[in-house]
Amino acid sequence: NNANFNITNIPLVNHLWNCLAFDNVNLSTFATANFTFSVLDTIQPAVTIVGPTPNDGTNQTLNSIFVNATAVDTFSAIDTCRLEFNNVNETMTKVGSGTSISCFVNKTTLADGAHSFKVFANDTQNNINVSATRIVTIDSTGPAITFVSPTDSNGAAVGRSYTFVNTTAIDSLFPVDVCNLEWAVVNQSATKTGTGTSVICSLNKTELTDGTYSYKMFSNDTLGNIGVSATRTITTGTTAPTITFVSP
Repeated sequence: NNANFNITNIPLVNHLWNCLAFDNVNLSTFATANFTFSVLDTIQPAVTIVGPTPNDGTNQTLNSIFVNATAVDTFSAIDTCRLEFNNVNETMTKVGSGTSISCFVNKTTLADGAHSFKVFANDTQNNINVSATRIVTIDSTGPAITFVSPTDSNGAAVGRSYTFVNTTAIDSLFPVDVCNLEWAVVNQSATKTGTGTSVICSLNKTELTDGTYSYKMFSNDTLGNIGVSATRTITTGTTAPTITFVSP
C-alpha cells in the first residue's frame, strides 16, 4: 500500500525520517534504512532605510548623515549588514538578533557635494538583499564673494561723494539668494543681478559726507550658508582746503 503525508511548518534544518508500518494484526516495523531531506531558506530579508536617515533628495547644511535601516527575514536570522556609501562598502552596527534587527552608522565630517548610499543585509542562509538608494546633498559653505571693477581699490582716497561697490558671488552647489552690503557697520540691501550659482551683487553709495568708510559684501545661498567678502575702506572728500594769508 501507498501512503501520503503532508507535514507543515518544518524547521529550516536537515531532517532524518523513516516510516513505521503496521499490519492488520498490529505488527510493525520501520523501513530498513533512514531517509534525509533539508528545508532551505531562499527568501531574502527585507531591507528598509528608516528615520532619522535623511530622505532621498535632501539638501542640508549639516556635514553628517546618520544612516539607519531595518532588516526583517521570514525564516532565518539576520547575520550582517553593510553600508555602501559613495560606492565604498563598510560595516554597520547591528542592533538586536533573530529575524528582525536594525543597523546603523553615523557618517561625519563629510565634504560638500552629493552622497549616495544603500544598505545590504544577509541572513544566516546567505540570502542577500539591498535597500533603495538615497542621495543626500551637503552644502555647508557660503558663496565666494570677490570685489570687481569698478569698485574703488582698498584704501582709496577719492575727490567725490559717491562710490560704486561691485562684487561677484559664486556658490559651488546652490543658487545665490540674497546680497547685503555692510556700510560703516550698517547693513543694507544690495542689488543682485543674475540668477543661479553665479551672480553680481552691487550698490551705488551716493551723497557721502567727507570721511573714511569701511564696507564689505555679504550673500547667502538658498540653504542659508553665508559668505562675506574682504573688508575695504575708502576716504571721500569734496571740500576744498581753506587757504588763509598769514604773516609775513
